[in-house]
Amino acid sequence: MPLPSGQVTIPPSLGEWIVWFSETNYFSATVHISPITLRLLLCHLQTQVFQLRSTMGTVAGRGSTPKGPQHMSIVLLSVQVQTIQELLHKWYELAKIQPNETATLATASNMMLYHLIMLNMIMSFPEIERVARSGRNSEGASRKPSHTKHAYHLENPRQIYFHCGQVLRHIRSVPEPARPSWWAGAVYRVALITWANGMVCANGDDAQNRRNISTQTTVALDMLTPDHASIVSYLNNEAVIPVYANLNGAKVPLDNSVGILQHFARFLHTDIKTKFTFGVQRKLLTMARRWESGATQNSSFAV
Repeated sequence: MPLPSGQVTIPPSLGEWIVWFSETNYFSATVHISPITLRLLLCHLQTQVFQLRSTMGTVAGRGSTPKGPQHMSIVLLSVQVQTIQELLHKWYELAKIQPNETATLATASNMMLYHLIMLNMIMSFPEIERVARSGRNSEGASRKPSHTKHAYHLENPRQIYFHCGQVLRHIRSVPEPARPSWWAGAVYRVALITWANGMVCANGDDAQNRRNISTQTTVALDMLTPDHASIVSYLNNEAVIPVYANLNGAKVPLDNSVGILQHFARFLHTDIKTKFTFGVQRKLLTMARRWESGATQNSSFAV
């Protein structure tokens, strides 16, 4: 909560910041908040997302009925999803008006976390990991995981790809020595979400266009800012094919499940490699080999 210039007072508590953030509908361009305060507000929002996800899992486990308490629970969850999404968008607008959005490690890390939390809103990562770790079935037939959609979940594959790409963009904006210690974990999460989203979209309306990627208009989601015209066109459901860019600038298609895992493994091949980074890279390569050999277990996951 900004204070008049020259006024000395005790710094607001986190609770006071949360109340101010929740009750403020418009943020003036003169509002300046430290990256640490923005991070704390983001942690508060992540707590709400975690609680919402837990409730979603509980409701989903009860089965589906058209009427009665189950139906009311789904309606209430839809309202909660919309409320938390609005708060996350409000946080993003507040962060955007701060000076030097990606000039420091703290601000870049905040933006990475924001996009990861947005992904938590629309994807069940534990379910994705469960499918990713599945092994061979007894028949030896290769099958793709099927998609389970909850009635209260507003699925949008383009939003999923967009947020994944923005996480990568902000990671790239920070020199390797200055990246947060958890950056490889963020890459791992984005890798599996991109992989799962590609599997779900394999037979979608844009599947034929993606097969002819060399003749289609593409947008590199990990290289462009959210306000770039190509990103805006893509999010407005125009005929634009999403891709990532590799270290040489070449296009990386998102519908090649094995290729995308290999791309992220290469992304982790840096000059400064820790045991954590190496472990994540090895896990992605192992998963790529397992899925490349086919014969994965037929499982379903909720996104």
